[in-house]
Amino acid sequence: MCRGEDLPPGARLFVSQPIASWFEFAWPSAPVFVDSRIELFPDGIWADYDAVMAGREGWQGILDRWRVDAVVLMPGDTALASALSRDPGWRLAYRDGEGSVYVRS
Repeated sequence: MCRGEDLPPGARLFVSQPIASWFEFAWPSAPVFVDSRIELFPDGIWADYDAVMAGREGWQGILDRWRVDAVVLMPGDTALASALSRDPGWRLAYRDGEGSVYVRS
């Protein structure tokens, strides 16, 4: 889905949770927001994750607060993909049948 050159060097990633562990394996130097070890993350992190994934009001501020450089989404993550596509602070860097990568503009 994603190639290393699609991600900024040293990027902090917001990755769709079902595929986050793969990104931890493939790019161990790029921290992800959450991963498959759901019991390790406090409720506040999951509230932020849910708000961003839904593209709810304030999603940009959450990504700013966590200093996220790139967002990696699966094809079904349409709410956030739509929000990112409309936001001039983000641009589509890569897309294929398995997902998409958005980076800050």
